[in-house]
Amino acid sequence: MIMDNELIDISTSIKLQIGYGIGHILNDVCASLWFTYFLVFFHLVLEFSASQAGYLMLIGQIVDALSTPFVGYNSDHSNGAFSAWYGKRKVWHLFGLVCVVMSFPFIFSECVGCSGTHKWAQMVYYAAFIIIFQIGWASVQISHLSLIPELSEDSHQVGPGDAWKFRQIMLIVMSVGLFASVIFHISVKESNITQQELESDVQHCTILRKLLLYQIAGIYMSTRLVVNVSQVLIPLYLHRTLGLPARSLAVVPLAMYLGSLSAAGVQRLAPRSITRKLNYFVGSACSVCGYVWIYLESDDNFKEYYCGAGCFYLLQGCADSPSINNEDYEAEEHGPNIR
Repeated sequence: MIMDNELIDISTSIKLQIGYGIGHILNDVCASLWFTYFLVFFHLVLEFSASQAGYLMLIGQIVDALSTPFVGYNSDHSNGAFSAWYGKRKVWHLFGLVCVVMSFPFIFSECVGCSGTHKWAQMVYYAAFIIIFQIGWASVQISHLSLIPELSEDSHQVGPGDAWKFRQIMLIVMSVGLFASVIFHISVKESNITQQELESDVQHCTILRKLLLYQIAGIYMSTRLVVNVSQVLIPLYLHRTLGLPARSLAVVPLAMYLGSLSAAGVQRLAPRSITRKLNYFVGSACSVCGYVWIYLESDDNFKEYYCGAGCFYLLQGCADSPSINNEDYEAEEHGPNIR
């Protein structure tokens, strides 16, 4: 697929582009809250041990890994009457939306009716909602991304007393994300399933024989590992290791997300003469520079004047640049095979 004139030759309407773009906002804001504040909330606010908080996050990531291929396969084979009317991708998006809305508020809230029980008993409570949330999150992500080829054709301390702050953040995240998801379902119309699609015998194993699939998957996995680990551990690093005040947990993640937004804009406007491999290399090199900066600079000036905010801005923006390139590769190389 050649996209040299993608800024000019856009085959979809502006309304459809906007509608599609906001369809993933709920997932994005929930993922941001999950990776940025999950360990902080469970370890410092709910006072779970470090290992217990880590186990809960590990459960979520395992469920996400198992759910993703399941949803991907079944979203290609949803040929029921409701899927034919509403759209087989949007059906899974709606299913995931319901799961996320019904589970995520309970994850970032105190245990309802069991706040005084043993922490291991509370882990069962939270693990159940985490599993539901991760299944829903994977459903929204996969169904939303798989629409691309089809549509392109058409205080100073954080502690238990801060639980209310996380509850407010969670409510804001859910409100914005839910509103955006409603607009997505209203404004995006998926094409109907054709009889040819219903009767065709697609050779799904063909794509598994392509070496390029595993190359892109390996690079994408490594890229996401860099982004996710930095989002998970940086809040605890700021508060526990550097001893920064609680406001740093808002300032520095904000700088990181601004860096991510900048990276997306630069990638969109960059001339096509700049290859994706070059973009990936530059982004990776800048990410390494960001990590080295964090490792070497931890004195009072670095902390007091928030020089680190610029460092984290650089780190997140450059880390997201390879991630964006990977998603472009996936759409270009495998788009025709996921309809």
